[in-house]
Amino acid sequence: MSSWSADVKTGEVSYTLSGGAAGDTVTLPVTISSANYEDTAVNVVITLTAKDDQAALVIIGKTTVVYGQTLTLTTTGGSGTGAVTYRIDSAASTGEAAIDPDTGVLTPVKVGSVCVIATKAGDKDYNDVTSAPFVLMIKPATPTGEPRYTAITTSGRTLKDAALTADGSTLKPHDGKLEWVDVKGNTLPDDTRVEANVTYKWRFTPADTNYTALTGSVELYHVSGGGWYDSYCTIKATAGAGGSISPSGNVSVREGRDQTFTITPDQGCAVFDVKIDGRSIGAVESYTFENVRRTHTIEVIFMKANGNPQTGVFADVAAGSYYEDAVDWAVENGITQGTGDTRFSPDGICTRAQIVTFLWRSVKSPASGTVNPFTDVQSAAYYADAVLWAVNEGITRGTADTTFSPDADCTRAQIVTFLWRSRK
Repeated sequence: MSSWSADVKTGEVSYTLSGGAAGDTVTLPVTISSANYEDTAVNVVITLTAKDDQAALVIIGKTTVVYGQTLTLTTTGGSGTGAVTYRIDSAASTGEAAIDPDTGVLTPVKVGSVCVIATKAGDKDYNDVTSAPFVLMIKPATPTGEPRYTAITTSGRTLKDAALTADGSTLKPHDGKLEWVDVKGNTLPDDTRVEANVTYKWRFTPADTNYTALTGSVELYHVSGGGWYDSYCTIKATAGAGGSISPSGNVSVREGRDQTFTITPDQGCAVFDVKIDGRSIGAVESYTFENVRRTHTIEVIFMKANGNPQTGVFADVAAGSYYEDAVDWAVENGITQGTGDTRFSPDGICTRAQIVTFLWRSVKSPASGTVNPFTDVQSAAYYADAVLWAVNEGITRGTADTTFSPDADCTRAQIVTFLWRSRK
């Protein structure tokens, strides 16, 4: 042992060993002193290893994915130059999925929970490291389209005469159970008499359990009163950039009938909010106006989807903004997770702690190996290792010998200086 020191405040011991081989042990006698207690001596036994253990490896990604879509997982942490590979722990999963071992792209196969494990290979300096299990849920998809039926033109007919069928329809998937139901969801018998000017509800339950049920409604038999004309109402349907709503524009709906709107995000986007007559109802994939008697509006807002488990989407990262790709890159590489469930706060001010943490994570969160000289940097703080790494690399020396000022604003001058020093 060529050096030995102990921090009397934190109890942290630093030492340097040379020579020896893997499996050898070194015994260090340590005396613990206190003003209120007698001294006590203990022996610390250190076992030498051929390689160091890597820093903890953590999987990052959204915790839900809809069947029919894909999800990309990434990792943060680990040490060294080894490659990261992914696998599915089928024994710990109720659903099924396939995952590319090299890219982390997950493709759902069956609805349920899926457990993913990542491993970062060791190199000449580090052992292999395996992540904790990452559990995500595969949610069922919503079918699309409508069934076919025969309009009723004379009185005395029944639901059987309406000939509800999936054959030749636009329903996807195609196979499943199609039936007429009442407002409570109970199946209506085929001999139910079709009344004039009444809306009847249908339900399609796909045979593929990876899909939810789909419902809709239709007026099978319409009779106009003598001398009167049918009355129509207008529903204005609009969608922002990032997806579509169908039907769209000014949609005419016969008074008393139902009208369903289907919402479809573009690739890489997600529904952020849906507003009905100006009132938010949340991020839904479809909406039905029932028994329409007046004009309405439906507005859909789409947001960029970036696959982060905590953020999911960022409502304040506009598509096409100069920083959009940078935000995506930062999230996908575990450099930041945003400031809230749906916020990145692109115009927010960064602290000194945040900036050095971004830099540290951008180089795969290496071990610091430095004694902490700062009284305002607690060892449990998320930025502690990043600060010590930055000091060790000569990127910063703090604001004084014993203070780093982690919560102070980081100026533009400081940021570009940190960047410049980190690249030297």
